[in-house]
Amino acid sequence: MIHRSPDVTRMLDRLCRQGLVRRGRNPEDRRESIATITRAGLELLDRVDPELRDALAAFTAPLDSSQLRRLARLCDALVP
Repeated sequence: MIHRSPDVTRMLDRLCRQGLVRRGRNPEDRRESIATITRAGLELLDRVDPELRDALAAFTAPLDSSQLRRLARLCDALVP
């Protein structure tokens, strides 16, 4: 039987290979893995954040503040 790595593990592996994240172990508890964003990862976020903000604003533009609050509550219910 083939066991796949958890999705978060695979995602962190890809980010590490791309140089966007660095992984290490907690020196006090070696069972704990710590992921830290790299300078390259921060630079990427700086580039994409404005585009994501604009896309979200365009996506939610048809909704008034009451509808946005309702949408936020519904999303919170889907992902507790």
